[in-house]
Amino acid sequence: EIARGDRRKWELDMGANARAIDRVIPESVGGYPVNYGFVPQTVSYDGDPFDALVLGPAIDGGQTVRGVVVGLMYMVDEKGLDSKVVLSLRTAGGQPLHELSAGDQQRIAEYFRRYKAYDIGAYSKVPGWGAVAEGVALVDRTHAFFLQCRERSGQPCTIDR
Repeated sequence: EIARGDRRKWELDMGANARAIDRVIPESVGGYPVNYGFVPQTVSYDGDPFDALVLGPAIDGGQTVRGVVVGLMYMVDEKGLDSKVVLSLRTAGGQPLHELSAGDQQRIAEYFRRYKAYDIGAYSKVPGWGAVAEGVALVDRTHAFFLQCRERSGQPCTIDR
């Protein structure tokens, strides 16, 4: 959805199957420190697709990429749990091109702690990081929930905690 460095907060309008700008992040906060998107065919705790952070150079919004899970960023905002799986693009052999370093974790967490500072009534906290296995488990769980939700046509679908 959002290229690294972009200050525009794009969202996917599921009904229209199109991207739309939700808001613009203030210049003082800066652009996203990592590519931001979602994992297709997942439903997360907030009812939206599960968020993904993709390491590496900027990727134009609207692109589909294949990645390897390299971690998990725990995040809580005004709506509740909003964790994000961290991915790396992969080599032809399926290995990650980028590792999630301690420096990456610090830079990404700091951004997500302050990127809602100018939104009235909104907040975000990053209480920590999870391992690869935790990221994979959440992708699997949110995909399984997507499959369950798909069968409930027309009814709201939120994941049980």
